[in-house]
Amino acid sequence: MSERSISPALTWLRFCAFVLCIALAASCSTSTSTITDTADEAAPEATTEPEPTAEPEPTAEPEPTSEPEPTTEPEPDPTAEPEPETPEAEGSSLVVRVLDPGAEPRTELRLQLPASCTETMSMAQNQELNQTVGGVPVPGQGVIGQLTEIELTATQVPEGYRVESVIIAAGSSDISAPQIRGLLDAQLEPLVGLRTVETVTDRGVLVPGSFSIEDGGALGALGETVESLGETSRTVLPEEPVGIGARWEVEAVNTIQGLALTTITTYEVTDLDGAIVSLDVAQIQQVPVDATMEALPGLMVDVVEWTGGTSGTTILDLEAIAPVETTAAGSLRQVLDGGAAAGGVIDQTIDLDVTITGALGEGCAPRPTRTGL
Repeated sequence: MSERSISPALTWLRFCAFVLCIALAASCSTSTSTITDTADEAAPEATTEPEPTAEPEPTAEPEPTSEPEPTTEPEPDPTAEPEPETPEAEGSSLVVRVLDPGAEPRTELRLQLPASCTETMSMAQNQELNQTVGGVPVPGQGVIGQLTEIELTATQVPEGYRVESVIIAAGSSDISAPQIRGLLDAQLEPLVGLRTVETVTDRGVLVPGSFSIEDGGALGALGETVESLGETSRTVLPEEPVGIGARWEVEAVNTIQGLALTTITTYEVTDLDGAIVSLDVAQIQQVPVDATMEALPGLMVDVVEWTGGTSGTTILDLEAIAPVETTAAGSLRQVLDGGAAAGGVIDQTIDLDVTITGALGEGCAPRPTRTGL
């Protein structure tokens, strides 16, 4: 793999956030029109009968004015929702839009995390990088597999929940070629023991300024990327009550390696069973044309093209931090021009699939609705 290529580790973490998380679709708006028609006709003149005694000419009675037609209002669109014009909170980049509230009955989706409950989240991730530099193909390494386990705990606080996560295992999987497993394990080893702390609301929205990495400086730019993506690495629930068929999107803007990256995630409710929520998830990334980013320390490149997206499903337990299960697959294409310093134009495509599962530990109450999942 070329030394000038974008670090795969950074790409992996970028896609981890890509899976779980959002403004593409405009909000619907309704307008009303009032149509008032009036018809005024001249009253007929009254005639007088000849009488011996002159009678005063009767006053002509005007014909009643026609009633105005009732105001015509279009039928309200039950799916129309106003578009929030402000972020979720001061200092937050998140904007949430409900596209369709779904069928009745509807309910508010809120986290209800029990105290003293430790969970384990396991992630299996496979990716393959195909790349050319200056038009010359770079030999690939085949599919690279990564396994990560994270321990999660939550404590209720006034703003919502204080969530601590610790990476307890990180390494290559058997799918990786033997000649690169050692290198991959060496790259992932610094992640073991990494602890992050954040505060989220009962809708999964990160409280601005609450995300921190313990000893994150040891990770260098990798730590900055993890922190930058903290806001988009979770499922964000809508404010409004929703039912089956509901759709909402979440938009977030993050700065990664000097690049303004917009992530748009769309969720659709496919099933509701108590605290268990099943969702279809689709996500895209947008980058400004001609943006500049730091691909490697001291190496600035211009973004010629950046197109990417993932889609999949996730099953949430509103009484747990980690999802019951998430599966997703996607692809990202980056065309970066670093000039002579980079050896020419870097054109790379990353294909990825990921599976995430959550397990309840000791101290977690039984979940009858998880049976059979």
